[in-house]
Amino acid sequence: MKKILALLILIMTAQTVLAGAAPAEITYSHKESTDTRAYAGLVWTLGKDFKKTPELTLGLSAIKQESGLAFTENWIGNSPVNQPSESVEGGLDWSLRINFDNGVAVDSTRLLYLNGDRDLLGNIGLGYSFAENRPFGTIGVQAPYSRIGVDVALDNGTLTTPEFFVELLTLDKEDRLIGDYSCDGNGGLCGLPQAKPL
Repeated sequence: MKKILALLILIMTAQTVLAGAAPAEITYSHKESTDTRAYAGLVWTLGKDFKKTPELTLGLSAIKQESGLAFTENWIGNSPVNQPSESVEGGLDWSLRINFDNGVAVDSTRLLYLNGDRDLLGNIGLGYSFAENRPFGTIGVQAPYSRIGVDVALDNGTLTTPEFFVELLTLDKEDRLIGDYSCDGNGGLCGLPQAKPL
């Protein structure tokens, strides 16, 4: 019985201390980072020229990320504090496609501009087909380990039939970029899990 009473007194005292504590002042700093990664992939072109044997993609991706904006927040109680989610501020992707129809040959190259967020990146850019000796435009959407898109070229001033493609990649989504975190407050609020970046 004495243990139960002692425990109840301890809980009530802790609640009183926290209720009367000064707010914790939580500060996040702003960070920027460029992540450059090499990757490989397999790509299937759909449509009339569909081939069961995929082409090999070899590429280099450079993506600029930003954490949430720097800010300071006064925090009391158990409301969670979360730094604003980061976004991808832009990037470039250069790749070669290699086919194996008649031995090993470089089929095409592409230079893409990337933008979006960690889960979904838009792709738009230009390429050159060594097999057909002509430039083309390309647009697509990239998710972790995958990309879908379409290539379109001009042939004597006329748009060619769009070539849709599906690509499996070794690229996962970017790691979260979290700004530096500090917490200044009384009563132990800074030590609670809710006061830390999620």
